[in-house]
Amino acid sequence: MPKALGIENLRRANIANHGIGPVFGTAAAASSIIGLPENRIPHVLTYCAQQASGSWQWMLDVEHVEKSFVFAGMGARAGMQAALFAELGFRGVRDSLDNPAGWMNSQIFRGHDANRAYLIEKLGERWEMPETAYKRYPVGGPTQPAVHGLLQLLPKIDRAQVASVMITMPGRWQAFRDAAMPALNPPLPQRHHPAGWQTGLRLGSIARAHAWR
Repeated sequence: MPKALGIENLRRANIANHGIGPVFGTAAAASSIIGLPENRIPHVLTYCAQQASGSWQWMLDVEHVEKSFVFAGMGARAGMQAALFAELGFRGVRDSLDNPAGWMNSQIFRGHDANRAYLIEKLGERWEMPETAYKRYPVGGPTQPAVHGLLQLLPKIDRAQVASVMITMPGRWQAFRDAAMPALNPPLPQRHHPAGWQTGLRLGSIARAHAWR
């Protein structure tokens, strides 16, 4: 859904795409599990549209809690509610995604990178789940591959032969250096590179824990 609306369009409207996709995704899964008949699905979609929300304000939360609500909790709650509403007989706009005056055709979702066809392109061939970023470990997204790599290496190396480890982070590492989030950006020792310190802190903890096994 965010790609259909346009990721850039959502940004320009200060709407977090993280608060849109999960609503429709949860509703789709819930509708399937509940076994809603086809004629109830339009009502599910209209209640999804009414609840799809979320702003980029979550980036200002220094405790990282509001992010978890926008990314997961809010979408799960709203999507489930939409499916349950439809199951209980709630009715609404039956063509909310196609109606010229409907939610999806709002001015803020027109032009730029909007791609309505994405909703049905390769239907039954392309699956969104493999395209989803899963956090296998309880750390930030950019640290996931580093943690995975370390866990794969530890059983294979003699740690006594390791004097130091150089960690580099591609891309916009400054975003992590400048983030006002204690959980993401711990106090920086003077002699350490910012991105390397954040990742290194976690990898160092893992390596020490592994040594105690």
